[in-house]
Amino acid sequence: MLLDKTNSQDFWCEAIRQRREVRFWYPSSSTGQLVERVVRPLAYGRRRDGRHQMTVRCYQVGGQSGSGGGSEVPRTFATDLMDRPEYLDTTFEIPDTYTPNDTDLDVVCELSDTP
Repeated sequence: MLLDKTNSQDFWCEAIRQRREVRFWYPSSSTGQLVERVVRPLAYGRRRDGRHQMTVRCYQVGGQSGSGGGSEVPRTFATDLMDRPEYLDTTFEIPDTYTPNDTDLDVVCELSDTP
């Protein structure tokens, strides 16, 4: 399923509820070119840092990373900078390291023990 940008909240909350991996293309922090990302979404909400962007916090588990960051640290991605987000058939379990109640976001939806 491709993202209808008018329904970003529905798309991300459903991915989180179903624990589905998502692929999208996102600007590289080093080159600005769009590169593929594959993520496991943890939380979706509005940033609290003054930018007020709708954002997904997730583990990046595939694709490219301009920052070189690995999958062990959750990252944030602004949904308005994403291109061609789509659900993948791969699902995942809640990571042992996951802590709910993201303090950097006004959370709309996040992982929970009950799908």
